Amino acid sequence: MMNLEIKTLENTSIEEIVDALVVSFKNYFVPIVADYEMWNLRFKTARLNKNLSVGVFDNNQLVAFVLNCIDNEFDTKTAFNTGTGVIEQYRNQKLVDKMYDFITPKLKENSIKKLKLEVITEN
Repeated sequence: MMNLEIKTLENTSIEEIVDALVVSFKNYFVPIVADYEMWNLRFKTARLNKNLSVGVFDNNQLVAFVLNCIDNEFDTKTAFNTGTGVIEQYRNQKLVDKMYDFITPKLKENSIKKLKLEVITEN
């Protein structure tokens, strides 16, 4: 039985995030590896803000996420979606929509004026 909870990732470890990332992209055309040190450095460099990132948890296990990095682009405070994933058995439940419904007010409260998402062409 699913016990889904949507909340920020502020209390979620990088290891938990990377584990969910690896599982949600297990059949992806770009291999994703669980190199925690590499991901930690990448997230720090990109300015991942766990307080403004969101996840769906099933009995405290991260099963879906939106990772937001915060920076200024042309003097506009911007949230860059650096990763969105949903573990396969949780797909087709509109969890990404629900996560954005949850996090959008928090982004606005933090003066975020723009959201950006880059997508690989093959995706």
